[in-house]
Amino acid sequence: MKITVSSTVLSVALQKAGRLIGSKSLVPLHDSFRLSVVGAELTIVGSDMENTIVVTIPLISSEGDICFCVPARTLTNAVKEIPEQPLTLDFNLETLMVGGLYQNGYFEIMGQNGDLYPMPKTDIEESKNIAIPAKTLSDGLTRTIFALSNTDLRPVMNAVCIDMSPQGLVFVATDGHKLVRYTHTKVTQSELSTMVLPQKPALLLKNIIDKDEDGDIMVTYNSMRAQFVMNGTVLYCRLTDSRYPNYNAVIPTNNPYVLTVDRLLLLAALRRVILFANPASALIKIGVSNGQMLLTAQDLETSLKAEETVPCDYQGELLTMGFKGPFLIDVVGNLYGDRIVMRLADPSRAGIIEPEQKEEGEELLMMQMPMMLNDM
Repeated sequence: MKITVSSTVLSVALQKAGRLIGSKSLVPLHDSFRLSVVGAELTIVGSDMENTIVVTIPLISSEGDICFCVPARTLTNAVKEIPEQPLTLDFNLETLMVGGLYQNGYFEIMGQNGDLYPMPKTDIEESKNIAIPAKTLSDGLTRTIFALSNTDLRPVMNAVCIDMSPQGLVFVATDGHKLVRYTHTKVTQSELSTMVLPQKPALLLKNIIDKDEDGDIMVTYNSMRAQFVMNGTVLYCRLTDSRYPNYNAVIPTNNPYVLTVDRLLLLAALRRVILFANPASALIKIGVSNGQMLLTAQDLETSLKAEETVPCDYQGELLTMGFKGPFLIDVVGNLYGDRIVMRLADPSRAGIIEPEQKEEGEELLMMQMPMMLNDM
């Protein structure tokens, strides 16, 4: 049975579905795609059991319906090197071979019967639904994912919390040292609900959302699973079932020292100064006085030291705090706008960093825990 499809359209679909395919799969056939043809459409399934991506693309022509499994990496690598042209795939159920015929050549891949593919459960019972604009969901994930923990000791710290209410959507991520809260008030849910989205599907979702897509992503979810439906693609994923901490309770609301600084100037200075910090602590000392911010890093073991001043808008008493340099660089680098506002307190209380100019209907707040200062 033969089908004909655009080589470029197929390549994009394979790469999208292949984001879930690992180099070593413990489940048989989960290093393969499940390809199924129904009518004039080809559906490609990639899965790791906990998460599943389903991509559907149109065909130029088809001789009938079929279901086949093909090694994912082999097919993806073969197709992505073919320039745009009609590509004919020939599925032979007797030999279990898949042949690919294009303008200047031909390839063959050994496959398997698609009925053997272990399709994961995709039904979501007792579910809720919400339509989220693609840009809103993409922005919420992009603003928060960087703050997730890199360890699996506390799964809830390795997940993005999405709170939905009549007041709007709130995306939150934290690793215990830094916290990000992104609020969007233009998208609401009639009742309070929460989705705790693990890092892997959150990254997948962020990467497969079409940046030019103007429509909504339809989200169906319960406490255990979620489904995201977008243009031609569906992502099914398992959610984290742990209760997310009360993040509002740890965000200080009365930091008295407020300064405004050029974001890119501060970011560049932090990246230069961090090179001279002690690798173990990565401590950067920040001293703020009238009209300037002094950044200091030092490594006593190798006699390295650097200082740099950055102009800022601040009038008040001398304030000295310490922050872990890489975390502060992450926070400043993931903010938007030309200038940022830093709200600080004593050296034992977290600092708040926000963009000076806020987008309409949005609020972005980042919190950074300080480090204890020794004499530098």
